[in-house]
Formats: sequence, C-alpha cells, structure tokens
Amino acid sequence: MKFNFPPFYFFLFFFLFSCSPKNEKKTYPANSDNTEFSKSSGIEISTLSDEQTENLVVLGKVWGFLKYYHPAIAKGNYNWDYELFRILPKILNAESKQQRDSVLINCIEKLCNFRQGKPLKENKNIVIYPDLNWIDKSDFDPKLVNLLKKVRQAKRSSEHYYIELTPFVGNPIFKNEDKYSNMSFPDVGYRLLSLFRYWNMINYYFPYKKLMDTPWEEVLPEFIPKFINAKNRFEYRLVALEMVTKINDSHAFFDGLDLYSENKIVPAEITFIGDTAVVSGFFNKDFEKSTELKKGDAILKINEKSINDIIQEREKYMPASNRGALLRDMASTLLQTDKERLKIEYSRDSKIYQTVILTRNKPFRMPDKFQKADTCFKIIDHSISYLYLGSIKNEYLPNLWNHIENTEGLIIDLRCYPKDMSVMYHLSNYLMRNSSTFVKCSYGSITHPGTFTFTPNIMVGSNNELYYKGKVTILINEITQSHAEYSTMAYNMAPNVKLFGSPTAGADGNVSYIYLPGGIKTVISGIGVYYPDGRETQRIGIIPDVEVRPTIKGIKEGRDEVLEKAIEWIKEK
Repeated sequence: MKFNFPPFYFFLFFFLFSCSPKNEKKTYPANSDNTEFSKSSGIEISTLSDEQTENLVVLGKVWGFLKYYHPAIAKGNYNWDYELFRILPKILNAESKQQRDSVLINCIEKLCNFRQGKPLKENKNIVIYPDLNWIDKSDFDPKLVNLLKKVRQAKRSSEHYYIELTPFVGNPIFKNEDKYSNMSFPDVGYRLLSLFRYWNMINYYFPYKKLMDTPWEEVLPEFIPKFINAKNRFEYRLVALEMVTKINDSHAFFDGLDLYSENKIVPAEITFIGDTAVVSGFFNKDFEKSTELKKGDAILKINEKSINDIIQEREKYMPASNRGALLRDMASTLLQTDKERLKIEYSRDSKIYQTVILTRNKPFRMPDKFQKADTCFKIIDHSISYLYLGSIKNEYLPNLWNHIENTEGLIIDLRCYPKDMSVMYHLSNYLMRNSSTFVKCSYGSITHPGTFTFTPNIMVGSNNELYYKGKVTILINEITQSHAEYSTMAYNMAPNVKLFGSPTAGADGNVSYIYLPGGIKTVISGIGVYYPDGRETQRIGIIPDVEVRPTIKGIKEGRDEVLEKAIEWIKEK
C-alpha cells in the first residue's frame, strides 16, 4: 500500500470527522435478510451458568473470526448479525462441549466453499501478527479445529462487505454495520451482538491492542454477564462505556451516555497539579468577583466525597490513554452537577475551608480551555517570537515569517489542538535545513485481519538554506493530543530544538467510528503511530526534554511557568 501523503490526525474533544462508509451500489444477499429479526432477536436468557458463559466466549470468538476471515461473509452473502441470532439458542442450550462444537461445525459447513490461499509470510515490516493461537490451543473437536484452520488459510479478496481501509491512510472503515438506532434498550441478543461486534473489531483492527492494561482476551468473558444482566437502557450503555474504556485510548469518544455533563455547573476551571484539583480560572467574571473560591485553591471534597474517591469511582467510565489525559478529562466534570448547590471543601495557604456554592445553568456551549481566542503570534522581549497553533491559519505564515526569521528564538505552543492541520507541513519547511523522517505508521489488513504493517518512514521539511537559525522550543502537556502530538514529532526534527512541559496525551492515529446496537457511536485510533525506529507513542505520549509543570504558587500569581522556562533557555548564551 502506497502512502502519497502523511495522514492527518484528529482530536475528538473538538471535532467529529466523518469516516462514514461509502454507499454500496451493489446488491448483496445480506441486504435482503432484513425482516426476521428487525424488532427482536428472539433470545431470552434468565440465568447464566459458567458453562454457558464459556460457550458464549467460544461463540463470540468463532463468530468474529468467521466474520472477518471467511470469503463467503466477505462477499456479503450473509447478514452475519442475524446468523448470530440463529445460532445463539443452540449454543445456549448445548449440554456439552461436544454438542456446542457440533453446532459450530454445522454452521461453518453451511457456508459457501472457497479456495485455499497462501499462508502469511514473515515480513520485517509487520509489527503485529494475527493472534489466532486460540484455534490451535483449544480443546475443540478436531473437525472444528480443521475447519477453522481451513478458513484461516482461505484465499481472500481485498474487498470485504464489512470492512475496508481508508485510501492512502489505512484506518478501518467499519461498513454495513446496522446501528439499530430504533432500539432504545436492545434485547439480550442484541446486547450480546454489541459485545461481540466491538470485541472483534478491536481484536482485528485496533493497532494498540497489545498496550491495554487489561489483556483483551480477558474482556470477553468479563463482559458477557454484564451485557446479559443489564436491566435497562442506562445500565446497557454504562456497561458499553466501561467496555470502551478498557482499550485505554483517549480517542475513544463515546456518544451514547454522557455521565458527568449535567445541566448545572460551578463555573470555575479546574486543573490537576499532580493528583490535586486546583482552581486555575473562572468561566464567568461575575462569579469570579462574588465567589469565595480563588485561583490556587485546592479542592479537597465535593459534597463530602474526596477528590481521590471521585477519581476512583469515575475512571472506569472515562477512556484515557494515560494518567495525564484521564485527569485532564476528569477536571472538566468535577463541578458539573444536577444539584442547585455544591458543598466544597478546599485548602488555601495550609488552611481548610468549607463553602456551599449555588450552581449556575450550564451554557449551551462550554468555554473551551484547550483553545484560546487571543492572537496566534506575538514578540516577547523584542527578540523571541511566539506562535500559538490553536489559532494560527496556514495563510498567515508567509507574513508572520517576516517577523520571525531573524529572532533569537521561536516558541511553538502546542498545548492545544492545531486550528489548521496543514500548518505543520509548511512551518516545518521554514524550520528545517533538510527533509527528515520523523514518523512511521501501521495499518491493518483486509486479507489477513489482525495483521498490522509498518508504512515507509514519513518525511517532513524540505531542503532550505534559509532555514530558521534561532533556538526553537515546543510547549507540550496533557492537552497535546493526536495531530498536536504528530506535529510535535515533526517540529522536533528542527535544528537546535527542545521540548518543554509534561508528557502528552498519548493518543495518535486517524480515528475510525464504531456503531453499536441502540444507536451508540464510539471511536478508536485506527492506525498506529511510531517513531522511525519503531518506538511507541500511544499511551506514552511525547516526552519533553525539560519537564516543567504548573505549580499552585504559579497559578496564584497568574504565571505560565512552562513558557517562562522556555524563554529562559532561549536567552541562555
């Protein structure tokens, strides 16, 4: 697969990018199988034994393996959702492993015949091989094992009814996946479909599966009872959100349940200094003048519950790649509520205070602390230029460069999401003497699902004798995510450059949408992003050369300590 241009990356706190599948013009048999289960799966489960759970785990894995590996399903010959509902009762009623395996054997034998292909060859560019050892290590009936092995070795086309890869980039497009949006609370069969669909999408098309805190193999048996036992719409969506959180990906936006965005708020901005929640600003000037809270106050409790307890309670429902990103997202929810008042305990200058604050109606659009409305450019101390990439547009660069090119130092502030993603390529041309490789990516496979292959190294910059000669500093922190991280990696190739701040959010790669029954929409990082030598960036983030973090003292004094440290380095002789 050739990459004609570097991929763009998207930060989901600010944008929703369309990865919608193309309209299918061809008529597929799967499309006509659309009436039998349109209102109900017909599945009922009153109790669940350990044996049934084990059988459902096997079914979920075999169903997903066939979905992505069997040529007949790839051709769109079967509505694979409905085939699940046809086989589920038989699996649930199986009285032995032998009977379960017999059901699966009959299911596979009914599928169309196919030609055998060639085995996947070892390749130095393959970063992840399919994890299919469960077939060989299983205690399945030998006939079932042989059938699964034949499917594994099937000759497959690069065209598939349920999956394709975005041209030139490679992130997956999960197509022909019915959202079943008309089902407010899907029945138990559809809830199991939700689990099996998501688990297998991640199993075969998530580039960072090996980096999760919980091995993905353990998630299926853990969540089968949870999905079955969900008693209402809220519980179903809560379980789905918990499952999504397991992939440890800050890109994993979840549209289906907004747990902590109630309609009232104490309009104070919270920033975590370590694990301490600190008031760092206010969204409302009138509130700032009237409230007892001040910048630098450390919030200890909210409605008698400690901040640490709140973190532990919420973190299982907040997808995040690393601790910094988790606390970043947590901070925006702490003072949102459905109550008329919040009781807040806080400390200031080593003294503890308590207050009850009347909440305000939350505005339709919350102020966005990750984007600043002020200028994208300024000169500091007559000799240092400053660019804020959350505001700059590519069209500004030529004029701005007339003011930048002869300064002693350039500060690039990436504690934001870039407003114009094309800036990275053009600004890099100004900064670099030669083009340089700065990143490589990995993408999945249609013919060998579960395989991820490295792209060639991607280059940035151009040959330019008039490149910038001053010092370059890049400011980063937990807000720096996705294309901001990608841009940091590019600018870091400039001569005489240093990164200041704290580790970034650790979520990079073009995003892909996933739809689950009940109208749930969620997202994953769809391709892997690595340094040219193969080092990971996901979850780790970009690590600064000089670690500088805000302090409570600095917040009280209204200082930007990261910026100050960068200025100090530029001025060093």
